[in-house]
Amino acid sequence: MLSKSGVYALWDEDQVGAKLYVGQSENVAKRLEEHHKSKPFWRKAIVFTSDNSMLNAGHIRWLEHNLIKRVQESGSRTLENGNTPSATQLSLQDTALAKIFFNRMLEIMPLTGLTAFESKSDEDAHQQDVFEASSTNDTIIVPTGKTG
Repeated sequence: MLSKSGVYALWDEDQVGAKLYVGQSENVAKRLEEHHKSKPFWRKAIVFTSDNSMLNAGHIRWLEHNLIKRVQESGSRTLENGNTPSATQLSLQDTALAKIFFNRMLEIMPLTGLTAFESKSDEDAHQQDVFEASSTNDTIIVPTGKTG
């Protein structure tokens, strides 16, 4: 699975100002081996690939660009990326697919303990969800996406 195209994030501690690296590769396993030697700060990684090869090089560049952009806008982490990838132009159909995949990634990452990509509005919504969940007896409310 990791020998496929994908996008990934590397980190150690999930706290404001901590180091974070966002990358993409057509062979994620090989790229992570290289990072293991060249980027000693990370102990944790999250990788997003597709088991049906629906992600092409354009999709993963689009995902990488938008993940980096989101972190830069929030200023919540110290990006270890040497460069910022430029925006990738995709067809309308490919952009829609990439956005759906991106939103799913944003839903999954906090569940793994990585909150670096949450926006202020995400954090406010999460606080409201926590309040609602804690104010009910023996009930856990798990919000789903529009398609979930």
